[in-house]
Amino acid sequence: MFLLCIVQLYKQPFKTSILMKTIILFIVFLTTPMLFAQSDHYFYSYEGRIDLNLDKRYLNISVDAEFQESDLESFDFKPFALQVENTRVNGVARQWSRLEFNEVPLDAVYYAIIEALKNVEGIETVTPSYLTPDEVELLTSAYLYVKLNDAEGYALLEHLAELYQVDIINQNQFMPLWYTLRCNKNTTDHSLAIANQFYETGWFSIAEPDLFENRSSINIAGVPPQIGANTVTENLDNYPCFANDPLIDPLTYYQWAYFNDYRINICDAWSITEGDSNIIVAVLDQGIEENHPDINNLHPLFYDTEGQQDTLRKVLGNHGVPMAGIIGATKQPERYCRGGSGLYFDGCYELASLNS
Repeated sequence: MFLLCIVQLYKQPFKTSILMKTIILFIVFLTTPMLFAQSDHYFYSYEGRIDLNLDKRYLNISVDAEFQESDLESFDFKPFALQVENTRVNGVARQWSRLEFNEVPLDAVYYAIIEALKNVEGIETVTPSYLTPDEVELLTSAYLYVKLNDAEGYALLEHLAELYQVDIINQNQFMPLWYTLRCNKNTTDHSLAIANQFYETGWFSIAEPDLFENRSSINIAGVPPQIGANTVTENLDNYPCFANDPLIDPLTYYQWAYFNDYRINICDAWSITEGDSNIIVAVLDQGIEENHPDINNLHPLFYDTEGQQDTLRKVLGNHGVPMAGIIGATKQPERYCRGGSGLYFDGCYELASLNS
């Protein structure tokens, strides 16, 4: 109730005197250390502890199917649109959205608004957003993932899930030590904090929140966000597999996953091999476009797990095609292509396409 009063009073710029605001902020200053001791922002991955910065411009909410955008009219957020969650838990449909403040709030007001949102009917979880040290925006959801040390660890998982009031959603069929968990309205903290608490018990191999990047915020150092042939050449000269290549695709530097500080380390990979026509890769994803001009080496076998059929290829999202391009787009010099649609990778592979 104290926090709700702070939110309501501080949102009244003309009705509340300067003296009253000063008193409010003084009280907040005294109580903040007690209320928000969890000021460290980080998570654990296979690379160890990853430190983050809290991004107070945004919050993320998970709500029930009946929730409407108008239910938050009394809060100071920019217009937003709810989206349906891809996953139904026990057949229950939910929605989610990212909320952006009109003005970045003070620390105590930010946390007070989180508590106020939790009390709004229909809202199940409220989670923060973060910035990496490289200023990449990370969104969080209600989900987290835990990998057991061994099968006997499930009893420990059940114990902590009950303690923190987290739902165990499912066991990964193909990686049986992995479990998906979901926070709910009664969970004691948000998903990132819960994942950290699970991991810090030492009982699990890994516990990590469901983090996803806001791709529009990504700015790889040395890879400018503008198109221009000279700029491309200058910035790819540091990569020997691209330097002085007359067939460089003008969109190459948008392929953030390829470069040395990120995922694939593509030049090092090509120094080992540029492909093997005897290798067949099964792509379990959202489907591969059958007639894509850069992917003409598809294996005849495929299966649609959504439609339970193997007679008609379907593309069910925008992820499977670029992944197939990374793995095995056909080398086509006349199309700037050592990878599909601006993607660079040798096309020696045959693909078995499985939609997920």
